[in-house]
Amino acid sequence: MSGSILFRRKSLRRFVAAAMALSAAAVPLAYIPSVLAQEAASEEGEVADLSDITITDDPLRALSSEPSGASFGFAKPLLETPRTVTFVSEEQLRLFGVSTVEDLSRLVPGTYTTTRYGLQGGINVRGVSADFYYRGVKRLQMQGHVRTVLSAYDNIEVIKGPPSPLYGMGQVGGYANLDPKSGRAKTGKYMTKEQGYLQATTGSYNKGEMQFGLGIPFSIAGKTAGAYVMGLLEDSDTFIRTVPAQQKFIQATLSVDNVIGNFRLETGGQMQNSVTAGAYFTRATQNMIDNDVYVTGRPLANLDLNGDGRIGYLETYLGSPVEGNITGANQALEQRYRLGNDANGNPLLISNFANSIAGIPQSMKDYLTGGPGANLDCAMANYMRSDAVPAIAPGSGLVSNQLPVGFVLDPCTTGRTTLSNNDYRNNGAYEREQNATQRMFYFDLINDYNPDFTIKNQFFFDSIDSFKDSWLPYGKTRKFICGRTS
Repeated sequence: MSGSILFRRKSLRRFVAAAMALSAAAVPLAYIPSVLAQEAASEEGEVADLSDITITDDPLRALSSEPSGASFGFAKPLLETPRTVTFVSEEQLRLFGVSTVEDLSRLVPGTYTTTRYGLQGGINVRGVSADFYYRGVKRLQMQGHVRTVLSAYDNIEVIKGPPSPLYGMGQVGGYANLDPKSGRAKTGKYMTKEQGYLQATTGSYNKGEMQFGLGIPFSIAGKTAGAYVMGLLEDSDTFIRTVPAQQKFIQATLSVDNVIGNFRLETGGQMQNSVTAGAYFTRATQNMIDNDVYVTGRPLANLDLNGDGRIGYLETYLGSPVEGNITGANQALEQRYRLGNDANGNPLLISNFANSIAGIPQSMKDYLTGGPGANLDCAMANYMRSDAVPAIAPGSGLVSNQLPVGFVLDPCTTGRTTLSNNDYRNNGAYEREQNATQRMFYFDLINDYNPDFTIKNQFFFDSIDSFKDSWLPYGKTRKFICGRTS
C-alpha cells in the first residue's frame, strides 16, 4: 500500500478519529487511504497555506547573515563557519561607545592594543601581536605609529587562531579583518539615497575631534555605482601635558557593477597623518609605583661633551667609560649581570643582593676624588670619598667593582619626594615629536555572480613613513605593494 495525505491546518485528532471509526466498522484496509483522502478534500476549503517566516529586523547586525571570507579565504556566512569569529558592526560600535581600540574589549574578549607614544595601534588578540587585514588583504603592522580609526569601518571581524592557508603565514593568536564603509553592502545592495553624518566630540584633556561621512548612490553609463567618503580631524591634549594627539584621516571607496562583463570594480584608499610625542618616567622603582615616592637628583656626569643639547652614541662611551671589553651585557648605559648559583646549582634570589654590597663603585670614587666631581662640596659627597670600594665576593654574580658613572646621581642633589597627580602630568616628553603618515590604495576587479565560484584580480599598495625627533635613534620607512590574482 502506498499513498500520501497532506495535513496542513486541521488537527491530526480528527483524522485519527476517522481512521478508528473505519476500523471499528470493519472497512477493508485497502479502502482507508481513499476514504481519508476524501475527508481531506472535503476540508480543502478550510485549509490555509502558511508562508515561511523570515526575521529581518536586526538593528545591531549582531547575527551577520552577510557572506564573509575572513575565516577561510572564501565567502561563507558566519553562521556556517566552524571557527571562533566575533562580528562587530558599525551599529554596535556606536551603541556601546567604542571609539578606540582599547574599548573593543567590551565586545570582543581577549583583544587589546599596543599603545606607543600616546597612540593606540592595531587590534591584538590573545596576548600576542595580531595581523591586520583590510578587506581580506594583509596590511603593515600599525602598532602605535598611527591611530586605528574604528569609525571608518562598516564592520570588524576578529578571528581567534591562525589565518587560513589562503592568506599565507600569520600570527597564531588571531587576526582582525576590517571592511571600510562603502556605498555597496556585502549582499550586493547599494544605497537607495544619499546619507551621511557630521559629529563633533569634546572631552577631558581638551579633546577636540570632528568627523564626517557621506555616501552617494549613482550610475555610470547605466551601471549601478556607489561611493562613500569619510574624514576625521583631531587636535587634543593627553594626560601628559607635553604630549599632543593630532590626527588627519580621509578614506574614500567606490563600487561599480559590470565594468568589464560581470566583473565589478571596487577601489579606494586611505591617507592618515598622526602627530604625537613620547612620555617616559625615568628612575621607575617599585616604591614609586606603590607609594608615589620618586628619587630626585641630576646625573653626576655630564655626558653631553660637545654641549649641543643631545647625547650621542659615542658620547655615552666617552663620558661614561666601561670596564673591560664592550659586549651586549657590558655597555656604557646598559649593565647586565648573571646571578650566581647556590651549592645545589640553583640561581640565587635577587633578594640576596639587594642592599647587601657596602661601599661605592670604584669608577664613582675616582670621579669624586680626582675627576670632574672633585669640586663637589657636601656632606654626602665627602662621606662617599671616604667610603671603601667593595671587593668582589665569589658567587656574587658581579664581574667587577666598576659601574659607569653615567648611572650615578650627584650626591649633592639627591633626595626623595612624593609625586602628585600634577607631577605625573607635567612629566616631559622624552621624544619631542613623532610624525607618521600612512597611505593605502586598492584596485580590485571581482566576479562573484556565481556564489560557488569567485574570480578576483587585486592590486594593493600600503606604506607607513614615520619620523621621530628624539634623543634615541629611530626612523622607519616601510612600503608594501601586492598584486595578486585568485
